Amino acid sequence: MSVSGLIRRYWPETLLIVLVTLPWLSLLALGLVWLWQGGRVAIWALAAAALGLLAWPVSRLVRRRADEEARRALGDVAEPARTWNTVERDAWTEVLAIADSTPPFSFTEIEPLAARGSDTVLAVARRFHPDATSPWSRFSLPEALLLAERLARDFRREALQHIPGIRAVHLNHFLWLQLADRRS
Repeated sequence: MSVSGLIRRYWPETLLIVLVTLPWLSLLALGLVWLWQGGRVAIWALAAAALGLLAWPVSRLVRRRADEEARRALGDVAEPARTWNTVERDAWTEVLAIADSTPPFSFTEIEPLAARGSDTVLAVARRFHPDATSPWSRFSLPEALLLAERLARDFRREALQHIPGIRAVHLNHFLWLQLADRRS
């Protein structure tokens, strides 16, 4: 469905968005005109830049705290098992480093999620098979199936606990979002 088709179908929602945002957009435009007429654009730009520079370390702090809270919430799941050997512990450390460096994913894009998952499997495979040309292919089929099973189980548990209304979400909703995103 095209954008104009979506607007025609959802015209009340579109009208509501326009009616709510128009006063704020006009305020923004009028404020810029006022700043320009008063010769204060440079002052405003410097203040906006300073606030932007202050926001950068705060965003890093927020990200670090979110990572720490996620590790605490995961508890024992985020810690290596006592029975793991050195290679397994090193692989787990690398997995945690990948997780810490990954920005949050979008619900509408599956490619970044698949790419990061592939990168993680490859990093672990390189730890176990450093001399192999394609280390990920050295995993046995039962190991790969166990990984898929655990990921699916953990993802289902976390989704049910933390995403309101998840039981009402169907796969066709994701397909619709993906199609709408491609057409826009």
